[in-house]
Amino acid sequence: FEKPIKDPDGNSVKPVEIAYRLKQETGKRKATETIVPLRNSPLFVFFATEKDTRLGFLIQGPYKTTPARDNILKDDNWNTDLLEQSAELVIDSLRHLKSMNLLNVSVLEAMPIREENFPDESMFRGIYDAVARGLRDEEFLPTEVGGYISARRARIGRGAEIRRLLSPDQLTELSEKKDSTDVTKIDEAQWLSEEITQDNTPELRKYLMGQLEIEEITPESFARQVTGEFFENQSDEWLVDLYKFLSKQEALWRAPRSQWESPGVIRDKPFVRLEDNSHVRAFGDDGAVAVYLPYKTAKELPCVKQRLLVSDEVRDFFERLGVREPDIVSEVIEHVLPLYETEEGKISEEEHADHISLILQALQVDSVERREMLSRKLRDSFFLSARNAATDKEARRQPSGAYVGEEKLKIFLEGNPDAWFLDKRYSDEEVDAFINLGVRDHFAIHKKDPGRGDYVIVEESHGKHKRGRDGFDPGCWVEHLEFAARNPNEQRSLLIWKNIALPLWKQIRGNIEKSSTKTYENSNTEEKVSEMGSILSCEAWLPDTDGGFHKPKELSLHELPSEFERDERLASQLQMKGSELSELARKTGLDVEDIDLIRKLKEEPEEYQRVKLLLEKRRVKPAFPERKSSDPKRRLEREKERAREAQEKEHEDRTRSTRTSSPDGDKKTYLRQSYTNEDSELICQMCEEVMPFRGRDNEYYFEAVQLFDDLAGEHVAAHIALCPLCAAKFKELVKRDEKQHQRLWADIVNSKESRESRVKLDLGKEEGLIRFVERHLIAIRGILDVEEDK
Repeated sequence: FEKPIKDPDGNSVKPVEIAYRLKQETGKRKATETIVPLRNSPLFVFFATEKDTRLGFLIQGPYKTTPARDNILKDDNWNTDLLEQSAELVIDSLRHLKSMNLLNVSVLEAMPIREENFPDESMFRGIYDAVARGLRDEEFLPTEVGGYISARRARIGRGAEIRRLLSPDQLTELSEKKDSTDVTKIDEAQWLSEEITQDNTPELRKYLMGQLEIEEITPESFARQVTGEFFENQSDEWLVDLYKFLSKQEALWRAPRSQWESPGVIRDKPFVRLEDNSHVRAFGDDGAVAVYLPYKTAKELPCVKQRLLVSDEVRDFFERLGVREPDIVSEVIEHVLPLYETEEGKISEEEHADHISLILQALQVDSVERREMLSRKLRDSFFLSARNAATDKEARRQPSGAYVGEEKLKIFLEGNPDAWFLDKRYSDEEVDAFINLGVRDHFAIHKKDPGRGDYVIVEESHGKHKRGRDGFDPGCWVEHLEFAARNPNEQRSLLIWKNIALPLWKQIRGNIEKSSTKTYENSNTEEKVSEMGSILSCEAWLPDTDGGFHKPKELSLHELPSEFERDERLASQLQMKGSELSELARKTGLDVEDIDLIRKLKEEPEEYQRVKLLLEKRRVKPAFPERKSSDPKRRLEREKERAREAQEKEHEDRTRSTRTSSPDGDKKTYLRQSYTNEDSELICQMCEEVMPFRGRDNEYYFEAVQLFDDLAGEHVAAHIALCPLCAAKFKELVKRDEKQHQRLWADIVNSKESRESRVKLDLGKEEGLIRFVERHLIAIRGILDVEEDK
């Protein structure tokens, strides 16, 4: 292609020209010509210069060159004008190629599409900018259905399925920007050629999306943009195609599989068409399925339109969503529970009895998932009749807001205007079902369970960490305890003492540990009283023998009525007057619980003696075996010779490198012989304790751990005998730490100077040792000396 040029004086000169490379392609019917990008494209000034244009085609013109004709002058006005003319010629050539049916994806790849090749200071930046404007404004981009479109109307489809799903009209509707006051129409959008993909044309795709800002429609972006109005505007046939499409895109609609995963983006969109052509979500706010498959007797339930279930693929999709035909659970959820959404509303006793009967039947369905879904909804419904503990007034309550009329609970809650008892109309079978839903048949105690180390986590945030020690939860509280303690009678006080205070004595007061770090370094501890403890300590609920009521600090244990169990631990926690156990604990510095444990042990002479012997045994370490060498130097040379002759380690190339060689001899036999003392006890080389248990063969169980995994040879003596706990520490804290590895190697090699049989280890927060018998240590030194020579 060429464009006539005139010089500044108006005289005609040689034109500017561009040339594309044509490649012959022979097909089954006829040969065709296709334009392909050039790899090298020097600028031509009648002859090739050394100036690389980085274009996918050639450009030529009467440019002013350097004396050597190897380049052109950059800041020359004539050259600048020629480059502008060349840019116009490129756009004109695209128009001609389009009319010749040669404008295809390959031509676009020949265009200047890599911005890094055309920075602002580049001589050919003008061609880059002109092409971008042309592609944005004119119809040069090949579409999927033939023809061309501008970048402003173009869309890239991620995958053939999304392109098949959305027609140009639907793509246009999806692209219209809408709000409550304005609807902005756009020209018809079109899919770009299916040849433009991440795999086939990565650079072109990047350019179209980045420089030309063409949107790529993916299954996920479609699901984010689509609206209920869009669904309503589509035909039944299209919705069938949508459901088939979604059946292959589970990530778009599945429920989150963990608390860190988000739900599918279309899960909350109203993509389900019902029989009346309205659209609803497939799932309710609680995540439960909210629609049903068509069923002849379910006219009032939200059912998927029958006409849409034309194929097994669509029906399978809805079943995978969890959509089922209506059942008794559906009947309860859709027709019964809406009547019990609040405490208000009048329902006759006969209707209520029918509802309860239906609920109990629904709770017996085989599907665990359906039962759990129904149970969740029942817990939020005011479907139970209950009576107030103070006024006997009847009202509807949620399961968690009612108590069963057990004798203990009646004593505890009588006269409390905030407490409600389940009405007596319900049968034992019904009451049992309600208890499973949350009706209380016991004192409602709120307490966190302790975790590892008997700690109760109170707070975990950046720079702020709190935990209760010894199972203490400072937030422990008992529902309605405050009313009961403030309105005592002898029966109620005895019940609080026996059923709340004694079982929960640890929760009255305890120690809270605070730190700014998760590891609780440099922590401090303070005593706290729990919510429950504050009530029990401050209210006058404890009776004396004359019928008066006092705060715990005003009474001693012996002043309580005889029915009250004398428990020094509880008395100490309540800070009752004259607690002997509390005084002893103060003098000895022990916890009240520790003193009570010793007292209980003394009542069991055999157990007490066993514990004493165990503690005594632990104070005395078992004898570490001795394996001296009469001639250490001679033994060292012999061990070196043995190490040189050791079999080299062998590996096979598999999915992962697998060691196939093994040390000569039995490493466990070697270690067992080396570290069994005169009392026939096998000793761990790190903790120097007897191995913790014997195996089924009545031999001590231990682990033979290789000291260094990077030894070239196989050596029996390159292992140590460790109990399971020490083996785990060594593998995790020493072998996986390269610095520890190097330090251990050096310490063993250097130990020959001092003949020290112990080698120090750094085990993080503690120091450790490995102890060797002399013969074993000499053998390891010999192995390491030989390995270093290699």
